[in-house]
Amino acid sequence: MSTIPATLRAPDSSALARVARRFEAQALSALLKPVFGEAPKGLLSGGPAEDQWRPMLVEQHARAWTERGGIGIAASVHAELLRAQAAQAGDGAGGVAGAGNGRAAAPSIARAPVLPASLQEGARR
Repeated sequence: MSTIPATLRAPDSSALARVARRFEAQALSALLKPVFGEAPKGLLSGGPAEDQWRPMLVEQHARAWTERGGIGIAASVHAELLRAQAAQAGDGAGGVAGAGNGRAAAPSIARAPVLPASLQEGARR
């Protein structure tokens, strides 16, 4: 009987960078949403249609801002994801490194950093 070794491939640096940029865009979108909600209504405001499309406009502004360098969130998140990935690779058998309790760490399956489902889709692109 032959067995196939179970291996999981960790995301590469460019995929992690994309995920970090998407995270920054979502954070900026959340920060910008109240700003756009407080915009004064004038004679040329879009009425109900403007309210319907505003979230998409805010999202696009946040994405554009992020693609032009953002405010540094993506760089910090990317560095932290790389650090976590390196720490997992250094675990050896996949146990908890440095548990400090004097007992051998229970082996576990090595896995890539856990990301929210909305960000995992971006890492696959």
